[in-house]
Amino acid sequence: MAIHIRTVTTHGTSLGWTNGRSLTIDASPGKSEQRVGFEAEELLGFAIGASYVTSVLRQAARRRISICNLAVDVSYESSGDVPEIVVSVCIEADVDESAVMELIETADKTTAISKMLRLGVPVRLTSAHVIRK
Repeated sequence: MAIHIRTVTTHGTSLGWTNGRSLTIDASPGKSEQRVGFEAEELLGFAIGASYVTSVLRQAARRRISICNLAVDVSYESSGDVPEIVVSVCIEADVDESAVMELIETADKTTAISKMLRLGVPVRLTSAHVIRK
């Protein structure tokens, strides 16, 4: 997978794309400007939430559990210097509560993005270029 991001304004608004889809990213340091895209922290929250949804639905399909409604909420909490990402999952299904809780616990262990964060997957810069104007 390759993600591409390019600035489209001098204020830091950027366009990101992959696999034929795109989104707008706000990277401007000022809060007074018009906000037209997502901030990096918001995108991380979306990635975590989407990863939970994928994992829950995959686990439910394996167990033949039909999910009527699934809600995932992601928030950032800060206590001191270290922020914490908090995930809340709510599932409506036609099975008993213990089966749903087991489903959620398994999904929590297998969600791709959270697993990478928990394991501390390294991010390394492999290339940097300066273009003189």
